[in-house]
Amino acid sequence: SKKLLKAEKYNKALIIEYPKVVYLYNLLGLILSEKKQPLEALEYYNKGLEIDPKNSMIYNNIGSIYKSMDNFSEAEKSYKKSIELDKNSAESYNNLGTLYVETNNYESSIDCYKSAIDVNKNFLPAYYNLANSYYNIGRFNEAKIYFLKTIAINPNFYSAHRNLSQIIKYDDKNSHFEELKKIFNNK
Repeated sequence: SKKLLKAEKYNKALIIEYPKVVYLYNLLGLILSEKKQPLEALEYYNKGLEIDPKNSMIYNNIGSIYKSMDNFSEAEKSYKKSIELDKNSAESYNNLGTLYVETNNYESSIDCYKSAIDVNKNFLPAYYNLANSYYNIGRFNEAKIYFLKTIAINPNFYSAHRNLSQIIKYDDKNSHFEELKKIFNNK
């Protein structure tokens, strides 16, 4: 898109003017990633790490690049390095969890999502992903609990409602059924 091209050009100009500002390398990596240029994004992330080798956010973003390239072992290393550098990164725990889901390692994904929730009690993606991991391994009672927690944080989270509806047996007295009717009647 034109906006991304403009953002890339502007960010590169800023890097020339401020070559020691790590944030600019991370931002340019994100822009290039959004433009589906993973190798170029990695180049700028690595330049950012040369300036600040302990930047957990960049390691998290590198993990996402490797994951998008189906290089799961490098993605896992990057996410784990991000977590090692910042034990309070709910996003890194969540991303590592989604990586484990893609490799059908649901038990490890569950541990990661729980860690994400431990560091950020309102981190919606971790609740939803945890519910889905439980669902995928047939632990429907746990899945139901975490779909309900997801909905408690965001009552309009349609995917959580949809997935919860696959677990619950509905009748006219079911409160979730009534809630769904209200949501869909307002659309």
